[in-house]
Amino acid sequence: TATVLFIIIGLTLVPGSAGAALVPGSPFGLLDVRPAGAGISISGWVVDFNSTQPLDIHVYDGQIGLLAASANRFRPDVGAAFPGTGDQHGFELFVPAGAGVHVICVYGINVGPGANSLLACRKVAVATPFGSVDIAERVPNGVRIAGWVADPDSSSSIDAVVEVAASGRVTVRADIPRPDVERDYPYLGAAHGFDVVLPLPSVSGNIPTCVYGLSSGGEPAFGVIDCRPVLVTQQPYGAVDVIGAGTNALHVSGWAIDPDTTDPITVGVSIQNVGVLWVTANLDRPDLAGTAYGTKHGFAFDLPIPGGVRGVCVAARNAGPGAGDESFGCSTIDPAPGGSGSGRRIVYANLSQHVWILGSDGLVVRSYDVSGRYLDPPAGTYSVLSHLRYTTAGHDDISMEYFVEFLDYEKGYGFHTIPVYADGTPLQKESELGQFRSAGCVRQRRADAVFLYRWSEVGDPVVVLWR
Repeated sequence: TATVLFIIIGLTLVPGSAGAALVPGSPFGLLDVRPAGAGISISGWVVDFNSTQPLDIHVYDGQIGLLAASANRFRPDVGAAFPGTGDQHGFELFVPAGAGVHVICVYGINVGPGANSLLACRKVAVATPFGSVDIAERVPNGVRIAGWVADPDSSSSIDAVVEVAASGRVTVRADIPRPDVERDYPYLGAAHGFDVVLPLPSVSGNIPTCVYGLSSGGEPAFGVIDCRPVLVTQQPYGAVDVIGAGTNALHVSGWAIDPDTTDPITVGVSIQNVGVLWVTANLDRPDLAGTAYGTKHGFAFDLPIPGGVRGVCVAARNAGPGAGDESFGCSTIDPAPGGSGSGRRIVYANLSQHVWILGSDGLVVRSYDVSGRYLDPPAGTYSVLSHLRYTTAGHDDISMEYFVEFLDYEKGYGFHTIPVYADGTPLQKESELGQFRSAGCVRQRRADAVFLYRWSEVGDPVVVLWR
């Protein structure tokens, strides 16, 4: 029986929803897709228990409708597997296709109860080698490029031309097993992977790495298959996770790598008016396991520092070629006053008009200027009693937001936003924080008030100091 093909290029067909669960009574079947010269061979079968007659199928390339056809090929094996459905349910089609990768999807068109259904989608390449650059990374002895490449006309391994700009190119046999490639392209097999290290280029920055394919017949390269940039540098790199102060202690942690070696390198921490402390970044950092340098590149330490606001800078010492040490940046720390307790707490220094918020590890989470009242409330340790999103002063139609109550006198004391009158006029400017401006409560800029409101919990200690 001849198969009649209705070429419907550009037509919007009406299939079922791709990827949706199969509706009972809907068509189902099997799909096989392979390259065939200048086109694609599409074959398989489709059955609907509601009919013994051949079903229609619709074929898509991505979102483009290619054709509609009748699945009326003689398939007695299908009829035997599903008794009562008949033997006319196979299809064998050919569609012309341009060079490149195509995604072929076939839908079975429903008869009776049920809905149109997606049989499957398959990737297929036509007339040109194709593949992927999966890894492009700096390694101690150069640049590593790994991926896969295949010729759609053969399941045999082919050569890949791998290039790093300003470094040159090499030809390698792409024959490393890649089960994921075989899963996506069953007709190709698995032996299509490559993994190669090229010399370090003479330039630095984001350098393109590209792969070209050679056909299985040894024909010249068919242009670029895939490219990925790789950051080429000889300078150390890393990150500072924490620069934090407690009362009289500094905590610094992070990681550092020199791209020229897998060995741990030295990190320097410079503390204003104190000096530089050098440590070896050799602590285990499991989050670096995916790199070519291993995991022994972390640093974390605590050291005592005098009180007061100080600048702290972190730099990594270069271990090979490069332009010297690499700065990871500087930060200003603001240690909480001595004698303010330990652990999680809120510290309010009245004479300084300053607040520190400290976490359970004793490190300052946030610090900022405020406006309160001179020597009010009395020095001592209190606790957070409640949170009020909105509240009033009880006089002059004054209101405030994000109120964190910590001292329950007749009117209550707490931290809150700068109060406003009924017309929205604030009682002071944010630039005036740090001055005594309040009748007893502690005024904060809005961002700080919101932070403390969300961070604090009922029962948190509030330490008031007259200093």
